[in-house]
Amino acid sequence: MTDATGALLELYGTVWPFVPPGIERARGWGAEWFEVSTAHTIRHGGQLVAHAGVIECELALGGAPCSVTALHAVCVHPDFRGEGLGRAVVETALESIDAAGRERVILWSEKVEFYAKFGFRPWRESAFQIEAPRAVATDATACDPDRPEDLARLHAAFRARRPVSAGLAAADSGWHFLINLGLWSEAVGSPPRERLAILADGVVLAYALGSDQLELHDVIGARLPSLSEIVGAVESIEGKRVGKVRFGFTPDRLAPGATPCASDDEDVLMIRGAPLSPEDAPFALSPYSRT
Repeated sequence: MTDATGALLELYGTVWPFVPPGIERARGWGAEWFEVSTAHTIRHGGQLVAHAGVIECELALGGAPCSVTALHAVCVHPDFRGEGLGRAVVETALESIDAAGRERVILWSEKVEFYAKFGFRPWRESAFQIEAPRAVATDATACDPDRPEDLARLHAAFRARRPVSAGLAAADSGWHFLINLGLWSEAVGSPPRERLAILADGVVLAYALGSDQLELHDVIGARLPSLSEIVGAVESIEGKRVGKVRFGFTPDRLAPGATPCASDDEDVLMIRGAPLSPEDAPFALSPYSRT
């Protein structure tokens, strides 16, 4: 670990205690935070006190690869808040992005008014829901990335992945997904809701399950199974019936009859520059795409 990396982890841990162990966990799965995130920082007396990270997110737009710059992990040490350091470090990060000629920048945040000052506009996502179809018996097992054989199959699924939507969809090669999974696994007070399942042909499902509602967050692999297969896979693993399905992505390829509804996520997608979708068209990106 370099001195710079250690200082960043110390700052992250001061603001979000679950982030350093989440970064370490994702590193064990082959997803290295510090290889994909460019840090813009401010120091005070040798101490790192403010940070804004920049990453390139891999998406599929209209079925074609689309790289989008994202701002993430913006934070200020609690002892130095109220001094304008958050604004200063975001300005520095955006100057570097603008100098690189990037046509759009995205982020997710609750602080809509703060980021609006930099030209970001809220682009609110929807959720989608549908009554679960009759399940089809599907061979599937729980997937645990801490098991080497499961991790290898998970990486293979990412290499072969097909976008879940013909419009806008996640398309990363695995690092973004695994970093988020590592962070959520370590989040303080977060119940272990997030589950992964792997079908016999290597397709991976990312989901959570309530009393009878399946929350489907991503489908990763060379093909999109039918929704009946997905329901069957989850029911076989969980041993309970699925009555409804709620999607965290636009399910136009998987369940075109799903009804858009309000998202209950606190963080809002914000975009600076060219839009990613028509403003009046309901859409959602997998929560594993968030920064």
